[in-house]
Amino acid sequence: MRTELSIRAKLFIGFGAIILACMVVALTALYAISSLNRSIVTLLDTRVAQMQAVAVIAADISAGALRLNDAVSASGLDGARSELAQTSASEKNIARNLEKLKGSLDGDKEKALFQALSARSTAFSGTRQKAAMLLNQGNKGEALQSLKELKKKGTQYQGALTELNGYFGEQVELGKVLTAKKVVRAKVGILSLLLLSLAVAAAVATWLVRSITKPLNDAVDTADRIAERDLTVQVAGMDHTETGRLMAAMGNMVQNLRDIVSQTSEISASIATSSTQLHETSEQIAGGAEQVAGQAQTVATASEQMSATSNDIARTPQTTSPGAAMPRPAIPSRQAAQPRRARRSLPRP
Repeated sequence: MRTELSIRAKLFIGFGAIILACMVVALTALYAISSLNRSIVTLLDTRVAQMQAVAVIAADISAGALRLNDAVSASGLDGARSELAQTSASEKNIARNLEKLKGSLDGDKEKALFQALSARSTAFSGTRQKAAMLLNQGNKGEALQSLKELKKKGTQYQGALTELNGYFGEQVELGKVLTAKKVVRAKVGILSLLLLSLAVAAAVATWLVRSITKPLNDAVDTADRIAERDLTVQVAGMDHTETGRLMAAMGNMVQNLRDIVSQTSEISASIATSSTQLHETSEQIAGGAEQVAGQAQTVATASEQMSATSNDIARTPQTTSPGAAMPRPAIPSRQAAQPRRARRSLPRP
């Protein structure tokens, strides 16, 4: 048997599903932004910094080579030594940048390129130190030969730097492409989840509206039929939800109205039966009254006859002779008996 949910539970489930969908969209967007942030940090803090270090190393190499040429071209030993001191500072700066660059490497290819660069740097530094030693000794002829060799090794050094810098440039471009793809994927993912969330929200809203309004519409239809005096309506829905309790109350109301109508019908039938009996009794009373009136008329007629007879008897002694005999009293007695018989024959009402 399916258990119906209350309106409060339905609202809680519906809004919970919508909030959950929004949280999924927000977490996806956060993950996409974090991934993009890592890619951008890799580009800015790693690859761009590596390219800057290579550029500084290349500038220091060029500056050191120029100072060596200046040292060879210097007229005095002091001028040559001053240029060599500056060249030594450039070499230290190159060594520091190489160490920094080495710590930022993580791929096999870039490590191999760095090893090749380190070998070129060692060869270049050895030749530079040899040329500086010859200049300090005042042997410019051999120093010039060392400078020629240093120029060749400097070209190789620059080539290794260019190759490593080119690899870093490729990685930067690759990082840009990957970042762009991540941006596209993030947009597609977020839009897809947003559309999915909208679909879920629409489905949940539809479910909420239908599950809440349908029982209410049924209750309104039932109330309209009751308002139209239709007590044959069958009220459904006896669950423990709000609408179920409402329908149950309406069912009780309809049953009570049916009982009231039934009792009213019984009372009306009893009143109709009593009215019929009263009408019959009234007709009987009217008939009895007519009989009494007729009998009263008969008594009145008999009374008049008795009165006339009494008057005749009263006049009789005055018209007869003195010697005549007195009339017998039996005749008045028979006349007086007639009203008695008439009185006894009167019907009872």
